[in-house]
Amino acid sequence: MIGLYILVLPLIDILTIPDGWSRVMPEPGSFGEYLHQLSFEITDSTYFWDGTASIYHSVAAVHKFKGLTEIEQCADVIMRFYSDFIKSKGQVVSWHDVQGNLKTWNGMDYAKFMRDIYNYSNTYSLYKFDSFPVKVNDAKPGDILVIPGFPGHIVLIVDVLKKDDKIKLAVVEGFTPAVQPFLYRPGPELHLTWNNGISVSGYSFAGENLRRIK
Repeated sequence: MIGLYILVLPLIDILTIPDGWSRVMPEPGSFGEYLHQLSFEITDSTYFWDGTASIYHSVAAVHKFKGLTEIEQCADVIMRFYSDFIKSKGQVVSWHDVQGNLKTWNGMDYAKFMRDIYNYSNTYSLYKFDSFPVKVNDAKPGDILVIPGFPGHIVLIVDVLKKDDKIKLAVVEGFTPAVQPFLYRPGPELHLTWNNGISVSGYSFAGENLRRIK
């Protein structure tokens, strides 16, 4: 029996640049650079938290979080990406809950701390307390597009391309029910062209939804 070969690549190697466009490179040591180096499995399927697979969205690749739980939905997977990055740099991991209370990891069980964050933080708290607005022309990898609400929705910008006054974005997304975060495929290209906003999985994001995590 021939085994199934699964192609896994750094995200940056998957994100090809269309002719005539140039990439906005993330700063060394930044969250954007961290995202570019993460391993993504080439696939057209999402993987649910329980390990089952389904063609559920327009998917180009997925990043598999170890121990993904059913409560890790769109905002949660983005907070996990950022928390893992901050933790890897030896910096303080902190998030606000929806009431504005700051919760900080103090060396306790990290998985338990993050479960508390998933339970009490969401798109609303990310928008109101843990991010600030960014102009579209200043967008860079690691920024977020967030519709605050209960639940609202959020995607993570992982690549930014420019050509004259035009801009393209590639995004990674989590969803409900909880799935491994996936690189969204809008069509033959992996980038969405910004035209007074973009649409991802049925959600419309405009300029006021563009934020950067503090």
